[in-house]
Amino acid sequence: MLGYASIWPLFGAANQLLSALVLTALAVFLRVTGRKGYMLYVPMTFMFVVTMSALIISVYNIVMKLAGGSFVFMVDGLQLIIALALMTLAVLVVSHCWKELVSAKSGKNVVTA
Repeated sequence: MLGYASIWPLFGAANQLLSALVLTALAVFLRVTGRKGYMLYVPMTFMFVVTMSALIISVYNIVMKLAGGSFVFMVDGLQLIIALALMTLAVLVVSHCWKELVSAKSGKNVVTA
């Protein structure tokens, strides 16, 4: 497989993950500033679930390559590291935002600059 073709699925997953995280951040921002952001919950959840499942499938396929003996570290190993890093960072950001989203009192935590 060519260089760009091996990294392209992870690039797509990173883009979709970024959109899910932006929707999450917007929902938290709207909630903290006292505005309604409920219209973001469905697309935010959908984007996050779809992207995480794509990353899980990618990790699974790489692990199967490792088990099958066709694992090449410079291709598959780097993809595995990137996929696991994306998944870890996404879960950390979403869990932090979820805590803020649930505990935010509408308009009470507004930060003024």
